[in-house]
Amino acid sequence: MSLAKYCRVFWGVILINFLTLLAFLSCIFYVEGCGYNFLLICLICLISFLSINFLIFILLAKLVKNKNKNKKMLNKYNKKIEEYFLKVSKINGLAGAGQISLGVYHDLSNILTSSNLALYRMMEKFKNNKELNKFIVKIFKINYRANLLIKSFKNQCQIGKYKIKFNLLGEIKKNLLILEYGFIKNNIKVKIMIKKDINLFGDPIKFGQVILNLINNAIESFDVSQNNKEILILAQEIKRKKCGCRQIELIVEDSGKGMASSVLKNIFKPFFSSKNNNSSHCGVGLSIVKRIIEADFSGSISVISLVGRGTKFKIILPNFKA
Repeated sequence: MSLAKYCRVFWGVILINFLTLLAFLSCIFYVEGCGYNFLLICLICLISFLSINFLIFILLAKLVKNKNKNKKMLNKYNKKIEEYFLKVSKINGLAGAGQISLGVYHDLSNILTSSNLALYRMMEKFKNNKELNKFIVKIFKINYRANLLIKSFKNQCQIGKYKIKFNLLGEIKKNLLILEYGFIKNNIKVKIMIKKDINLFGDPIKFGQVILNLINNAIESFDVSQNNKEILILAQEIKRKKCGCRQIELIVEDSGKGMASSVLKNIFKPFFSSKNNNSSHCGVGLSIVKRIIEADFSGSISVISLVGRGTKFKIILPNFKA
């Protein structure tokens, strides 16, 4: 409301209070037996009561209207933010979304190269130590995956899409290797139930981003004191009754603390994060996952979660063999 309207409401309240005061004064000086005065008092009280209630009704109506207006504006701005985020992602790829320059990619590649050289020298020096060499080979593999990821980010800044046929189980295992330290540190058991002959068609590095984001979310869903921390990764071929087509169903399920419905409905929105404000999370991980699944793999993703029981992400993808 404008200032003039607030002033009118203020003087209206003053007038109603004055009428109410007159009603109480009339009650004090009321003379028994005078029917006219009694009716006058009742009329003044009635007018005051109705006026106060009418004013309260108007004010409540204004509040509800403003609340609905603000809610619509908030939804409108959220949609705008999401649209702009998607535009930035399409123009610059995930690099634009994360504001990572090509110069940073170059620096990261140099760091990985230096790391590999140091590992190679360690292997040469301690070539008789088989146990140490096993760990060095693991680090080599992790560095190789990191280098592929960097190249993928760099390629996304350029026009064109990279798509090949790749094995689902093999790609998941490669990405789990990167997160192996997190499993050991947090005492998490990972169970994989995927047939070896399931293949996908698309960019395997982008698919790796999907797996890394989903598994990272699963790792962070566990409380430190929780026992029996488990992550299930399941994939199977399914046949849709409506279309008769065959598809691949991929499930990533954890036994973590789960999410409330208020959080669940927002998790795919860009910049939304259920983590605390001191966290380094910027809330783009799951929105990127959704965009990759839908835009790059022509699939869909959904989520079910119960507080205290865990979360299940379900991804439906086209069957490469279909």
